Amino acid sequence: MSSENLITSSLITKDADVSTNKEKDDINPSTNENHAICFFFLHIKKLYYEISFITKLSSTSQNRCICSGFGKAMDLWKMLFHPTIFLSIVVYCVHGQAPPCPPSENVYPCFCDSDGLLTSVSCTGFRGLDKLLPVLKNTQNHNVSFGFWKSNLDVIPSDFFSGHKSVNLHFENCKISSFGSRPFSGLEDSLKSIYIYGSVDKRIKDLTAFPLGHLNKLVDLAFQANDIKKLGNDWFEGGPKSLEQLNLEANDIEELGDRAFESLENVKQIWLGDNNFKQVSRSMFPNPAKKLWLLEMSFNGISELPEDMFYNMPVLSRVNVAGNKLKTISEDVFRQIWPQLEEVYFERNNEFVCDYKIKWIYEQKLPSIITGKCGGSNSLRGKNLEDLDEEAFE
Repeated sequence: MSSENLITSSLITKDADVSTNKEKDDINPSTNENHAICFFFLHIKKLYYEISFITKLSSTSQNRCICSGFGKAMDLWKMLFHPTIFLSIVVYCVHGQAPPCPPSENVYPCFCDSDGLLTSVSCTGFRGLDKLLPVLKNTQNHNVSFGFWKSNLDVIPSDFFSGHKSVNLHFENCKISSFGSRPFSGLEDSLKSIYIYGSVDKRIKDLTAFPLGHLNKLVDLAFQANDIKKLGNDWFEGGPKSLEQLNLEANDIEELGDRAFESLENVKQIWLGDNNFKQVSRSMFPNPAKKLWLLEMSFNGISELPEDMFYNMPVLSRVNVAGNKLKTISEDVFRQIWPQLEEVYFERNNEFVCDYKIKWIYEQKLPSIITGKCGGSNSLRGKNLEDLDEEAFE
């Protein structure tokens, strides 16, 4: 599964005017070109969310992708929202202009690229950290971000990036067994985005701890297509309070801590699809979840949601529980948030039964998008939820 298919949807935000107020304040008001570029991409970003969330359901459980379909059009979206490109736009909007690259001899055998948007040092094909140490030393105080590809990094010490002010860290198709007891120490007040893709494998060594609460500026975390057994309460104990987008898709997670995301009081999106946990509880999420508007839990084998699942989630408007083992739309579970839902996805819950237990949803206004197909053995088998009405249950 490639990162071209696993787009960091955690970077996508709902509303440009809400999610970028701080960024707008930081833009040099005298630079009209900056304003135009940022405005353009912020609105494309919103449109991309709508496309990616809907088209996710066109994939199968055997070929599960976050975004699929639309052919070449989607390829364009993927290009625009590849983590490196998108983060370049974010950094540009915040800072206006990136610092220049250090001299090439200071980053060899890695290379540096600065296109005016983002200054980043990229390192590919390394075995161990020895050859990277001079690169880290020579780029201190240069305010650069780092990307690592196809490298065996094994244990990354907590203070490996100390002395830098990196905004973004990117690890893709690497081999990493540990990030230390306090990952990315020294970047507490600069690191805004972390992207870790296909780099952790429990068959080699399980990542049992990944505490991030000390990263005061972290906004986006995409930890995708890795392989871990459990995500415990210690990952996000104490925060980071600043985190807004969290993507944990396709990690084969079997168990979530009972308070796994409780401290993420400002989180707006949580993506948990394509894992392997069978149970979920309200205590896992912040209470109140005052900013959470998207909760994605597709393809996890969940057979039942607790009655208080959506309690105290006042702005939750998009819920995806497709590809699970749900049998009904429980009134006890969904009634509280049903009026505020704009999109809800029940697709590929193969044991789903359309009977009197779901009649209640047709007695009030339906979400703009509701997907799902009736299973069971009654006369409604094969019908789409969006095509039914009250009379279908007479």
